[in-house]
Parts: sequence; C-alpha cells; structure tokens
Amino acid sequence: EIDSQKIVDYAAIEKHLKLKGASGSEFRQQLLREQGVLHAVLSVVKELLSDRATLAASDAARRADRDQFEKNPDAPPTAGARLKQKLDAIKNRVAHVSCWLMKLAVLDNYESQMMVADNLATLIKCIQLQGIATNIATDVVTHMLGTNLELQETKVQISDIERFIYMVRSSRLSKNGLDLLRS
Repeated sequence: EIDSQKIVDYAAIEKHLKLKGASGSEFRQQLLREQGVLHAVLSVVKELLSDRATLAASDAARRADRDQFEKNPDAPPTAGARLKQKLDAIKNRVAHVSCWLMKLAVLDNYESQMMVADNLATLIKCIQLQGIATNIATDVVTHMLGTNLELQETKVQISDIERFIYMVRSSRLSKNGLDLLRS
C-alpha cells in the first residue's frame, strides 16, 4: 500500500522551478538538488567507500576463501580475490556514474556546489580510487574549488587539505594531483 503522505508531487516541483526562472541545464541541476537525488547519490557513494564497506568486503573475501578451502583443500585460495575484484569493479562503476552526475549538477551552479562540498571527503576518496571515477572526481573538485571562493573558505576542512597533501606525496604528482594543487 502506498502512503499518500510520502508521494512526491513532481509536477508541483517542476512548476515551482519554472516559476523561479530555471530553464535547461540549470533547471535539471535544481531538480536534482531539490528532489534529493544528489543527496541520495552522495550517501550511496559515501557508504560504498566507507571503512565499514571495506571491512565487510574483506570479511566476505575471507569467507569465500574459507568456503573454497572446505570444498577443495588442495586448490589455491582464489575465490576471495575474485570476489574482491568484482566488488571493486562495482565500487568503481557506481563511483564513476555518480561522479558524472555530480559533475553535471555542479557545473557553474553555486547552490549545488555548496551542497556537494559538504561531502568533499567522499569526492576525495573517489579521486583516490584506482579506476575510471578518478578523473571525473578530480574535475568536479577542481571546478568547485576553482570557481567558488566561498566554498574554499567555508567548506574545505584541514582534514581535506591533509588528504590532498597525502595524495600528492604518495603519487608522483600525476595530472590529478597537479590539478588539485592548482585549484
């Protein structure tokens, strides 16, 4: 049964945004923000990249190796590694499409930038991924830092700066590291 109190009136939201003068990409950016899509996407990515998710994946890999050993003690323990590869691929794919959505949402949009900046640590974790999300997450962060002075002054925490420094020190100053330093 559908609770009528929880049904979102998308037509009313669309009408409200049109009354505010939003059109084209600005309209879509506002819609993503005001309907909670950006918040939901950021929440999913934050949980996916959390220490808790990493621990759960490690536990699942150990269980897979143990189960494989119980079935065939002579076989090398590869089930856990295969499971970890699959989970990493899922993590990278979700982070990739999420970062694309965030990139479209924050492009020259102050309000969306300020909202996404509340999750700057999550974007930085996306940059640290070894995969396709890295470049897009870097683009999002450098765009926001390069175009929004208030964001730099109010949203960037010392822990974010320390993570940037760690990233630069641990890499050989890749293009992404240089882009982040530049912004």
